[in-house]
Amino acid sequence: METAPNFEQVWQLFQETDRKFQESQQALDREFQETDKKMKALQELFEGQWGKLVESLVEGDLVRLLGDYGIRGYDTSTRRKGCREGENYESLPTMGRRSSSWR
Repeated sequence: METAPNFEQVWQLFQETDRKFQESQQALDREFQETDKKMKALQELFEGQWGKLVESLVEGDLVRLLGDYGIRGYDTSTRRKGCREGENYESLPTMGRRSSSWR
């Protein structure tokens, strides 16, 4: 027949469980930090190098390409950033028109 654990045994088990929990938490924290670093690097790559490449590929002939579909314009604008009513924004590439009567 097994005897019930005494206070000291329960206390030791509690301390061991707490130690393991703390170690696990520290390991998770390190993994989250590494994941955050990797995500930031990917974001910088996407917004920086790849974003600029795609923009330059599309923008180069955008006015003519859209004109082929009957959408008229005269220039393009990219990477427009600002703050309106306390909200920051970054707009998609846009294409301007001279006036509503311009054809």
